Amino acid sequence: MKLVNFAFLYLCFTLITIVFALGDSEETDRNMNQRAIDYFIVGEKAVGKLADESRDISPLKNLDKISTHSIIDVKLAKGKDYGSFFGDKEFNMILVAELKKKGEDTWSHISAIDRYTREIQKSSQFRDVGIPNDSLVLEPLYVADAILSDNPFVRVGDRVQALFFYDVTTSRVYREDLDSAQRRDKSLMSIDAQEMYLTQIGSTRSRYAARHGDRIRLRFLRAEYSIHRIRNIRYKKSRGEKLQGKETHADLLSIEDEVDFFFEEFGIKLDISPTVVYGSRSGEDFDEGEFNPIDKNPSFGSNVYLSYDGRDRCKKYINILPGLHLSLLGLNSTNEVKFTTGFVWSLPSLRKWVGIFVGLYDLKQWVFGLTFSPSIDFRALVQAERKSE
Repeated sequence: MKLVNFAFLYLCFTLITIVFALGDSEETDRNMNQRAIDYFIVGEKAVGKLADESRDISPLKNLDKISTHSIIDVKLAKGKDYGSFFGDKEFNMILVAELKKKGEDTWSHISAIDRYTREIQKSSQFRDVGIPNDSLVLEPLYVADAILSDNPFVRVGDRVQALFFYDVTTSRVYREDLDSAQRRDKSLMSIDAQEMYLTQIGSTRSRYAARHGDRIRLRFLRAEYSIHRIRNIRYKKSRGEKLQGKETHADLLSIEDEVDFFFEEFGIKLDISPTVVYGSRSGEDFDEGEFNPIDKNPSFGSNVYLSYDGRDRCKKYINILPGLHLSLLGLNSTNEVKFTTGFVWSLPSLRKWVGIFVGLYDLKQWVFGLTFSPSIDFRALVQAERKSE
């Protein structure tokens, strides 16, 4: 009887172990298929809100336009178990910010000095200073010499945001600080667009303010260990030993995720578009021949619109208001060119292409017609077609 009971208990224990193992396996597989960007929030904060760390930020999507006078924030997403995610993937995360000026091809590194900033150094320069794991004093991030000398991501001396997720399980202070940052919406990285410090290859750090047309990108890099180092870390963790200096080495750097944004001057603007004009008198004097581009010589003028770029919803209604039309309109019936002014309207997305106007010919007679802008990007219409193979 005792043997039967023992066999039954052993069977139950085995089944429970299998269920938990399968559950852990499913969780690990799910984490392996998650994107790193899902565990962060990249957002935009107005300059006036900088002093209030608890303020919400406006989340940004890839390729969004952002104001040249904003502050870009990176935070940990709430409700996400980032420790399990990066623990399952067995790598540390590095956040690198870069900027490309309008009209240039070179990317400059943005130095962002924040709470989790580490300096990039070669592994051959490593000195074990014995920094305790329950301290937030962050030593440099050491990268294998061969990798560091031939990679496009970071250079010696760069300052990057490095979140060492192995420290989460070994440093109580580090984990509590990250948990607090996640709970209180505190920034992991903050970049003021008007006070950036850029470095290029072979150049010193210089101050720069973002301008219209500049491009900024945030790269989430994997700082991976060799198999030998991973086994060593696992062995130390299993014995309850603290992980120290040698675990701040990276044997491989690669891109895990990336987001790009474009800087734009937000606010109310005046858009002036040169136009080709066709028009006719209204009412009984209407002549459809005035719109025949073969027999009719075009007239020339300009459309002037007020437009708004930004996040203020009320001000966006400015974009649907009519604009001012000015032209020297010629009518075949009189063979005279007269100054014409009036109002023109078009959908905001079509303003640079076409418009409908109503105005006064010679400031006396009502006319209406169409305006066409020569600013259409014909080059984009004839790009080579890409075929999937």
